[in-house]
Amino acid sequence: MNQPGKQCNRRGRSWQKTMLRCLRLMNQYKRGEHMEAEEAMLAKTLLSKLTPLQETYLRLYYGSVLTQDQIGKLLGCNLSSVSRGLNRAEDNVDRILADLNLKS
Repeated sequence: MNQPGKQCNRRGRSWQKTMLRCLRLMNQYKRGEHMEAEEAMLAKTLLSKLTPLQETYLRLYYGSVLTQDQIGKLLGCNLSSVSRGLNRAEDNVDRILADLNLKS
């Protein structure tokens, strides 16, 4: 039930690819790497709109492929907190992509 991709089946593989791309862009932006203007704007917007904890949830869930239960144990919080935080983070990313007309 809490495996990566299972909770977000409503968005499917396309969503997982989008999340990995967003994480990659945020990493590049933080490192100060050269980026196309649109990519830099997306990364900057994501970083400004996501809380540090939401970013951590996304990195662990999509980047490290941990389950929500594993994330909770790693961060010392309960499963429901991870689930709610991850859902909010995904909703924020979804909203940002829609606002920037980048939603597929």
